[in-house]
Amino acid sequence: MKSYRVLTILLLHFFHFVSPLFAQQQDAFKSERAQEDYTHLKDSTNLGWQQAVKYISLSGDRSSYLSIGGSFRPRYEHFSNRFWIKDNDENYYSQRLSFHTDWHLGQFVRLFGELYHGYKTDGMAFPQSDDLDVHQLFVAFELPIEQTNISFRFGRQEMKLGSGRLIDLRVGPNMRRSFDLARIIFQKDQLKFQAFYGKEVQSNFGAFDNAVSFFDEEAVNPRTWGVYSQFPINPGEGKNYFCELYYLGF
Repeated sequence: MKSYRVLTILLLHFFHFVSPLFAQQQDAFKSERAQEDYTHLKDSTNLGWQQAVKYISLSGDRSSYLSIGGSFRPRYEHFSNRFWIKDNDENYYSQRLSFHTDWHLGQFVRLFGELYHGYKTDGMAFPQSDDLDVHQLFVAFELPIEQTNISFRFGRQEMKLGSGRLIDLRVGPNMRRSFDLARIIFQKDQLKFQAFYGKEVQSNFGAFDNAVSFFDEEAVNPRTWGVYSQFPINPGEGKNYFCELYYLGF
């Protein structure tokens, strides 16, 4: 139990140090790390170390910048009489580690990468275990035009549509879900539209063995494609309600 107390103390100190960042920009951290936006730090001249790692200037005019981040999720689980079998008890520890970098090269080009590690004490299990692998790695070409943003993304990336009933991040297990996709994202105010084509990433247990199968016709990875739109149905009338229209192919 001593090790768990030490871990708890370390985590409490960590949250004490990062809390100013939450206080300054409560919507900065997102479950989809690639959706985070730290451009509000561009003109800040007195950044603390928490904010400084989110906007590392790469050019004299600060239009290009690097953002880095990561997460650590330790978890201990206990099951009693699992599967309704008497005395079928199970205890295990699992953890998820991630590290990401987000390169904004000027106004139009972006490169995002993220590494993932998953571990479970009672042996390898999908989708809990992976020594180390590229969870996301995509290049994006952004076209911001008068409050409209058009993004062309190609590479390995997460994707969540709507409430996640059909396509979601899979946040419960250690290893989240990702896809090798070609994707177009259009957003103007509260109107969102995207089209995509690609394959789900097949997770393996070793280091850097989740192969890219986008161009492999014989790979067994599920292929997916579709179009998705979301728009408000009562704009300007207080709380908005949204309608989703989509077509998904598998």
